[in-house]
Amino acid sequence: MTETTLSDNDIELLKRYNKPGPRYTSYPTAPEWQNDFSHKDYVKQLAILDKKRDTDSLSLYFHVPFCEERCLYCGCHVIIDKNRIYVDKYLDYLEKELAIFSQNMTGPCKVSQLHWGGGTPTYLNEAEIKRLYNSITRYFSIEEDAEVAIEIDPCVTSKSQIKVLRDLGFNRISMGVQDFNTSVQEAVHRVQSLELTTDLIDYARSIGFTSVNLDFIYGLPLQTVESFNETIHK
Repeated sequence: MTETTLSDNDIELLKRYNKPGPRYTSYPTAPEWQNDFSHKDYVKQLAILDKKRDTDSLSLYFHVPFCEERCLYCGCHVIIDKNRIYVDKYLDYLEKELAIFSQNMTGPCKVSQLHWGGGTPTYLNEAEIKRLYNSITRYFSIEEDAEVAIEIDPCVTSKSQIKVLRDLGFNRISMGVQDFNTSVQEAVHRVQSLELTTDLIDYARSIGFTSVNLDFIYGLPLQTVESFNETIHK
């Protein structure tokens, strides 16, 4: 066996990155957030953005932070509650944010990419899904060839919700799977059958979703190379 010797530079690099860091999925990352960032500061940043963007299209991401149950692998900011009393209040604030944003932009706000993530965006019922989408289109113009995408949990998403999304203009759907092995699913509290997932994939494609993708996670409890390979094969 050949022995590998690390250089001083290698060791310094390992020391530099051998510590907890913020999740890459949020930007600005959490350590950059400050409690003293005011409405005035926000408007100032919007003015800077407005000058830079010229007439370029925007990409918008909406984080819907609600879930009915906690998946044990999740590191996202979520509110776990079967009581839906928070949804209306959350949508109220989102609408205020949309109004502030658009009021501080000069010229049309065209959108080439729109993405809803979470949490579980389909925690919203059909009326709430329509409300949020209509709030967005009140202030922003979705381009004809825009990618309009949403992340869903097949366990809590109905075909009627998927139909509403397609009717509104969504054309890309991302389904969380993580793993099809029953033992792994039970360990991470996300039990989801292959048949349920396949049925929703087929339905989404049949009504016009042109892009369907699946999320998988490797490194979960009880996974092996062989079991994960079987999941991918399925």
